[in-house]
Amino acid sequence: MESGGLEAFKAAKEEEIKALKAIGRPALEQSARCEREVFRPPDFLKALEAGAAGRGIAVIAEYKRASPSLGEIELGISPEEAVEAFREADCVSVLTEGKFFKGEIEYLQRMSYKGLPLLRKDFVFSPLQVLDTAARRASALLFIVRVTPGVAELRELLLLAGSLGLASVVEVFDAEDLDIARAAGARIIQVNARDLDTLKVDFLASLRLIESCPPREGEFFIAASGLKDAVDLRIARRAGFRGALIGTALMRGGGLREKLAGFLEGLKPPAPSDAAPDRPPKGRRR
Repeated sequence: MESGGLEAFKAAKEEEIKALKAIGRPALEQSARCEREVFRPPDFLKALEAGAAGRGIAVIAEYKRASPSLGEIELGISPEEAVEAFREADCVSVLTEGKFFKGEIEYLQRMSYKGLPLLRKDFVFSPLQVLDTAARRASALLFIVRVTPGVAELRELLLLAGSLGLASVVEVFDAEDLDIARAAGARIIQVNARDLDTLKVDFLASLRLIESCPPREGEFFIAASGLKDAVDLRIARRAGFRGALIGTALMRGGGLREKLAGFLEGLKPPAPSDAAPDRPPKGRRR
């Protein structure tokens, strides 16, 4: 990704924010609060905690149709089909960005009927987007430190989300991002292994970050990007991650239910004779 990559992502949200401004903040806030009174989404963090308690690491399955680095991943699976296939996951992440990921915010309502906590994954940096998310039956939304780099700005968004009953997942890429997230009050922290300059994924980068900056009391760390199989999940678990987000590895080529079952099966304790440390090969890069 070139240095202007994130700016391109933000620019792609201009039409959305323009439309939300036309509606107006008072109307959006009323819609959000009315929706939260009628429909109480399941608790995102509670589901993560339960998953981590049960198998050592919670699993977030992601509905991801396309990406900037890979292009089209899987366009033939509907949101409804995906959430049916993901019913054994602890939570579901939903890409709602349209230009680069071919998502739609309406997917949140379409996937809410299964009762799984839904995370809106998008480039969210405006309070209007937070209000719109709250009206869409989401349990949580993603904030990216590189998109909201100011501590005060990020804190304001976190407080607004919390006031609407939305959990906030704050994504970081390095120790500097993590410092900003912590200063803003983030508690659910997602460590993305994707290098923002090259768009390449280095799973070891996530492991190095959690080793050098381990979770503090009350923090829930999620590993994201580059998790290709159950071995990766076990490595992430041993490193101290309590959650893992899996997208491309589930979506590419279909067979979502079977692939998710394979990840979950791989998290079960092995027989004593099969037990062996899960360590990444030296110099492993993803």
